[in-house]
Amino acid sequence: PGQHTDEVLARLDIVTKPATKGTHNPMPKIALEGITLLDLGTVINGPLGCALMAELGVRVIRIEALDGDWGRQGLQGISVQRTMAGSEGVCLNLKTSEGQEIMHKLAAKADLLLHSMRPGAPERTGIGYEQLSKINPNLIYLYAGGYGSTGPYSHRPSMAPIAGAVSGGGVAQMGRDSFPPQEQPMTIDEIIAVSTQLKRANDGTADHTTAMVNSVGLVLGLYARERTGRAQYVESTMIAANAYANADDFYWHQGKDSRRLPDRDGYGLDALYRLYRAKGGWVFLACPFEEEWQALCMAIGRPDLIEDTRFSTRTAREKHDDALIEELTRVFLASEPLKWEKLLTDADVACVKAEDRGMYHFFNEDRHVRENGFLQQVEATRHGEFWRYAPVVGFSATEGKAGPAPLRGEHTRPVLKELGYTDDQIQDYKHRGIVDWEEA
Repeated sequence: PGQHTDEVLARLDIVTKPATKGTHNPMPKIALEGITLLDLGTVINGPLGCALMAELGVRVIRIEALDGDWGRQGLQGISVQRTMAGSEGVCLNLKTSEGQEIMHKLAAKADLLLHSMRPGAPERTGIGYEQLSKINPNLIYLYAGGYGSTGPYSHRPSMAPIAGAVSGGGVAQMGRDSFPPQEQPMTIDEIIAVSTQLKRANDGTADHTTAMVNSVGLVLGLYARERTGRAQYVESTMIAANAYANADDFYWHQGKDSRRLPDRDGYGLDALYRLYRAKGGWVFLACPFEEEWQALCMAIGRPDLIEDTRFSTRTAREKHDDALIEELTRVFLASEPLKWEKLLTDADVACVKAEDRGMYHFFNEDRHVRENGFLQQVEATRHGEFWRYAPVVGFSATEGKAGPAPLRGEHTRPVLKELGYTDDQIQDYKHRGIVDWEEA
């Protein structure tokens, strides 16, 4: 701690010339309006990263194969209202010369492009970096890969559980003592039980972690172009994004403490950081600091726990963790979750009712959500009006933008008309399998 204190303080003594106010465009209504992004990502991490850009006002034109993205299969097609929210949809056959011509016309007008094809595929479909850079030198090009564009694993397929597994997330979420010894014989039923637990522990954050890295990479690409006047090739990988997210266990050294794992049931890490069953529901308690521990004991009417030699110090509590869990389990069972939430938060101890009916209920019923505008109503073709989360980043002088996801190829016709194609040409392209869309 404090390694650079003297250096930073010394810099404060240097007289610097104040930044001059150059000529700037008027403040836009939405931060990044006027920017166009071509999204050729797949399933979750690619399109979700682009959907975050749409919330900042970027026009996102989503390019899918004629039969649509595989991610459209989830929840009867409803899942894309998260992953493709705010995008326009175009279905394009990039294996045809006409499809590549359309793609090149789009690239000529775009600021950003994201894709997640494995090495070699972009060049075969006419969207390689060198190919598109000749058409538009100002195009910022982001490859959202699983393993990256080079190296022995670059051609491997990668889905979210892969990156989560490589970073240790799935095994860590299995909990302590969840795997039987390797040499232990197992029945089919025992194998199924362990497999079911591992499936439940599947690291579901790998896609979403990478999506945020992708959106940051796109914004940084814009910023670099603004500062230098040059567009660049940008690359992200799922394995690097998730290594960053698991940085606490990313490195090893002699004497390093083992990674803390949750208990076998997945309730939490220890007695003061876990789920507890309450009367008619559940609460989550997060009480890692000594002053919070003492405040907890006083608030729940158990000051005796502070003096109990099993719990009087952090080391003692770690040694007798199971005993402390038993004590607190009895306490929390006595009252309803919301009572514990108010009692403990009033005592400055983090505790919240765990929503066990589905996240919708919390967002639909909670006063804090309503007063802060965390929900926003949008209208999607075919699905009608519904509530979705509001843009996740807010600016003081510009609005965010919340939109619905498109149907498969919903905007194919209007986008092609912008490029100068006639209705007859578009209809002919559809007949010949170059473009497609589904009817509302």
